[in-house]
Amino acid sequence: DVLGRAYEYLLERFAGGSGRGEFYTPPSVVRLLVALLGDAPKSIYDPCCGSGGMFVEALRHRGSADAVWICGQESNPETRAIARMNLALRGIVADLGPSAADTLAHDQHPDARVDAVLANPPFNLGSWRGEATREDPRWARGFAPDSNANYAWLQHIVAHLLPSGTGAVVLANGALTTRRAEEAQIRARMLDDGLVEAVVTLPDLLFYATPIPACVWVLRGPGHGTDQRVLLVDGRALGALKTRSQRVLQPDDIRRVHDVLRAFRGGGAPVEPGFCTVVSRAQLAARDDLLTPGLHIPIATPSQGPAG
Repeated sequence: DVLGRAYEYLLERFAGGSGRGEFYTPPSVVRLLVALLGDAPKSIYDPCCGSGGMFVEALRHRGSADAVWICGQESNPETRAIARMNLALRGIVADLGPSAADTLAHDQHPDARVDAVLANPPFNLGSWRGEATREDPRWARGFAPDSNANYAWLQHIVAHLLPSGTGAVVLANGALTTRRAEEAQIRARMLDDGLVEAVVTLPDLLFYATPIPACVWVLRGPGHGTDQRVLLVDGRALGALKTRSQRVLQPDDIRRVHDVLRAFRGGGAPVEPGFCTVVSRAQLAARDDLLTPGLHIPIATPSQGPAG
């Protein structure tokens, strides 16, 4: 474990110092994703696993790798080698497929159905279709435009969830409000099917490789019932500056988001002005299915204070 932590430290230093952070999700973001999964999963999948940090943190949170099946895929051969080393140092066994490959074009785990999916895919990936076809069952709710793969990733993740599974995926904020016909249609169908459980907008300066504002989508498997409500959390005020150019989510920030999601899963409807609210399918439809939390959350008064 000491070797593993040292390796993580070197990865973080390299990602921050080189500007090549595309293969590396900051630890505080990973901890948030893992916290949003809920109960300890018995199977975990990451379709764009980068350096393998999602797997490491998920097992650390779970407390054990016993009886956990792990699978993933990575398109960059060098990054895949980094992930294999990261996992090997910790004795973690994972099926990363026979070779590096593009997940959307060549899914190496087409039959995998898991309890939990963790993912931080490339933001706004263009020219993604390659050999993909409209007949692929992953695109049952629509074929995402070739200029942006965000809604291809969302559907891919849902396709790999067990009926009771949960997915946590980081995407650019543009996915919340895009009005492009193909994407708006997919978003509406996902909401109709109750697949979107929660959306959490993130503060700036969390990621090394991009200044693009980001959010977390929490997805339900296709067997969670008929609940179409969505929990919306405005987390833009969370986190603390580690340096002038790097922000880190604090344990209390992660706990705060986790607690409102747990209350929501328990049947509640947590509403906190400036921070969170729950919206119905009808309320979303009245606003063109736009999922930006700030459009729906009541504004905090001066006496209530800002979120965070």
